[in-house]
Amino acid sequence: METLSREKRVNAARASLVHAIRHTFKPGECLPSERELAEKLGISRNTLREALETLRASGILLRRWGLGTFVNANVGLIETSLSELKPIPDIISASGQQCDMAGFAYRKCDGEGEAAIRKCLQLDAPVELWELERVYLADGEPVIYLRDYLPSLIDGLAVDPALFKRDMLSFLEEQCHVRLEYTITFVEPVLADETIGNRLSIAIGTPILLTRQIAYTEEGVPLLYTEGYQSTDKLSFHIVRRR
Repeated sequence: METLSREKRVNAARASLVHAIRHTFKPGECLPSERELAEKLGISRNTLREALETLRASGILLRRWGLGTFVNANVGLIETSLSELKPIPDIISASGQQCDMAGFAYRKCDGEGEAAIRKCLQLDAPVELWELERVYLADGEPVIYLRDYLPSLIDGLAVDPALFKRDMLSFLEEQCHVRLEYTITFVEPVLADETIGNRLSIAIGTPILLTRQIAYTEEGVPLLYTEGYQSTDKLSFHIVRRR
């Protein structure tokens, strides 16, 4: 019980520090002394030290010997490669931030753009489409809004979106026994409309990135079409190019 209590205190201290880093301190700024921080947060210095160490380990804080502890200039920026096919929760967690999912919903797709999506997935008319939407958050802040489109039948098996738990790659492997091997991705700058603004908690007209992605099985069968909307101040992509 004592160990659990200590963990709770450290986690609470970490959450308070993250809030202060995001709303009080600027990137590159030096934090106050441990004594001053502990007094401001109303915690012991031992608890503070443990919380600070977790933030240093995750890259949010940087220790400079003889100078102090500084806020990483890239704090909050989640970087990933378009060359790798990874679930968004794994990408967020790898940045040292807590990943959560919000606003999950699903429906049969019958709206504008359905014909174009069917063409991308090479679907015959009788097969229905599922549309799944959700927002992923990093440390409580919305990072990316996703819309996935996939057939209601895969290899003769009915797809049940109600069983979706974490990410699409895991869902397809666990529920449909299908593994996606590669994608073709298109990236374009767009302005947030009312729907996107509400999902990402940003103003209408804010410049964002839209990724349109078609995912394929090892046999080259297109199985998943995804639209991802992300704010460029929270999620950054890089591409490795070779000769």
